[in-house]
Amino acid sequence: MMSLTLMTITILLIAAIFANSEIKNIENRIDLEIFLNENVTEEQTDLLQSAINNTVAVKEMDYITKEQAVERYKMIYGDNDTLINYIEQENPLKESIVIKTTEPDDLEKVNDLISSDDFKDMVFNSSYSRNRGIIMRLIGIIDFIEKSGILIGLLFVVIAVSVVFSTVRIAIYSRKDEIEIMKLVGATDWFVHAPFLIESALYGIFAALLSTLFVAGIFYFITAAASSYLGVAADLWYLYFMQYVVFMVIFQVLLGLSISVSSAFVAIRRHL
Repeated sequence: MMSLTLMTITILLIAAIFANSEIKNIENRIDLEIFLNENVTEEQTDLLQSAINNTVAVKEMDYITKEQAVERYKMIYGDNDTLINYIEQENPLKESIVIKTTEPDDLEKVNDLISSDDFKDMVFNSSYSRNRGIIMRLIGIIDFIEKSGILIGLLFVVIAVSVVFSTVRIAIYSRKDEIEIMKLVGATDWFVHAPFLIESALYGIFAALLSTLFVAGIFYFITAAASSYLGVAADLWYLYFMQYVVFMVIFQVLLGLSISVSSAFVAIRRHL
């Protein structure tokens, strides 16, 4: 039961780390593109960029001219000769400002700024509505992972504590005659309590080692499946596992010791 508890908590923790890492990668690619009207001057553009810099923490800001917009369009639709010929002749694309903020939530502040009376006449359109949907989904995913992981982890911890508590209680009652004799000949409380605490600590350590083997095996088979069906490199398992194996072992040993020893201590105080 202890091994199952540690394995579940560790898998949830690793899943949360990987999910947050991937979400951060997605967040780094989220930007806001502001398309400007035809009559906007260079001075007005500079004023808008200064206002944005003063409003939020900007990680990256690029000004895209009509010519650069055509080149970007070619990169996306380069295989469509009809569209490319039309764009090169007419060039209906707008000049724009592409912004990446340090925090994705700050894009809403930028949207409020360009919607204000000072700048709304300069702006033709923006990509905020699309990005806002992505941001809200990311926030929902993070919230779901955190809450579900905490609930499942707490459930297994409660079960493990109950099992250890019951096991120590049974051990105490099964050895009550030995304990009585030890006390009659002058054994101290620590001398009587120590074997139960040491036994519980060993259960925690062995459970952590067994859980590490389980997690490694699960990770190996998942990576093998991903390598077969998704084309992921075969050495992905070694890279991630070797990167986190020390952390996994230390984390599980400490958690296993904490759960088993604390449960045993409570059982000893209550029944011995």
